Amino acid sequence: MKPIVLIPSGDGDADFTYATGFSVETSLYIRFGEGDDVLVTSPLEIERARVQSKASRTLLLAEAGYEESGPFVSYARLVARILRERAVESARVSPRLQAGYLEALRETGLEIGSIAPSSRLSAGERPRKRHGSSRRRSTPPRPRWSRS
Repeated sequence: MKPIVLIPSGDGDADFTYATGFSVETSLYIRFGEGDDVLVTSPLEIERARVQSKASRTLLLAEAGYEESGPFVSYARLVARILRERAVESARVSPRLQAGYLEALRETGLEIGSIAPSSRLSAGERPRKRHGSSRRRSTPPRPRWSRS
């Protein structure tokens, strides 16, 4: 399966927050497979990311090899570097990825596809819930005003 690359479109990006458990304006998330993912973020967000995110690895931009090359190009080159360290030449992205990132990713020579909008992350690709949060209700909650 191709890795999933997510770059948030701003604070509160639903795909990014769902995948990482971490809401942030700018960061990078790559999911290679079950339990094999990395979140790359700025020095201002790193401690919060390490506490809040579900990613198995959390790195500073500098640790991951980030080099400033412009707003979209910098992240695209970082994605390409991380993928190529594992001999990976293709990835999938959210259909909501900003066009500037999509074009910059393609300019690195990577083959970029999209996660199907209807399926999002398939059941096998969804991050596991943390211990104690998997309890499910068998019936929907009743409104407080109900007397039954």
